[in-house]
Amino acid sequence: MADVIHIDRLLARAVIGLNEWERRAKQDVLVSAKLWIDLRRVGYSDRVDDTLNYGTLIRQVLAHVEASERHTVETLATEVAGICLWDPVVGRARIRVAKPAADRFVRSVGVTIERTREELMQEAYIALGSNREGEKNLPAAASRLNSIGEVVRVSGVVQTEAANGRGGDYLNAAAVVRTCLPAAEVRRRLKAIERELGREADSESVKVDLDLSLLGGLVIDAGDVRIPHADVLTRPHVAALLAEVGPEVRHPGTGDTMRAIASGLGGGVIRPRGDVKLTPGGKGSGL
Repeated sequence: MADVIHIDRLLARAVIGLNEWERRAKQDVLVSAKLWIDLRRVGYSDRVDDTLNYGTLIRQVLAHVEASERHTVETLATEVAGICLWDPVVGRARIRVAKPAADRFVRSVGVTIERTREELMQEAYIALGSNREGEKNLPAAASRLNSIGEVVRVSGVVQTEAANGRGGDYLNAAAVVRTCLPAAEVRRRLKAIERELGREADSESVKVDLDLSLLGGLVIDAGDVRIPHADVLTRPHVAALLAEVGPEVRHPGTGDTMRAIASGLGGGVIRPRGDVKLTPGGKGSGL
């Protein structure tokens, strides 16, 4: 592709760095992107649907950077690349992330990386639950997972008792989504689906609960993102459903397969619900 969209020196404020003073307060971060894309179609049609909506992309990158709290610019640049490459119209991305206040002897310090979509692709394992009209809300949530990437596998649906003994029984399932998005952005989009389907905070009646359980082999403890999710090693039904869609996938903390973890936790009180079918969406088609 010879055509390029340039985003030049997007200014954000973020906690980034290894030093104690860098962890206490936000500092300026400059993000630039060079995105290879075929612009011939929009060149004739003049329709934004025929190209990348860079206004939407800029707002997503800005929100991610300002909430990221990363230690290295290398990681932040990789995450920004994943957000830029999620839309399949972008063939390749070159990302530069710079810190103007990194050192008093230089104007700025930064890195430049270049990535393709396939280089950043990972499998996200997502646990789905609902104890309020789950027969309707669980399939509705699954059908929206294409906002994260390509849904490649889904489990069957099971019925379980509420973990805290309060509220009605849950319907639960699991899905595997191929995505180039970073963990924090996956979580943000899962929470957006919950809100869209009417989840209410602090309610025992949960229309839909979507948790990112695993993302490739990553271990992340930053901000409000914890990967792997603690439920993988403590909730029998979560382990059993993940083992159904990825039996040989290993827990990046313990090294055990999902099959072994599920076997060790036992079955619990799990009732198959063959009458409820998930109808996931396919490949994501744009931001």
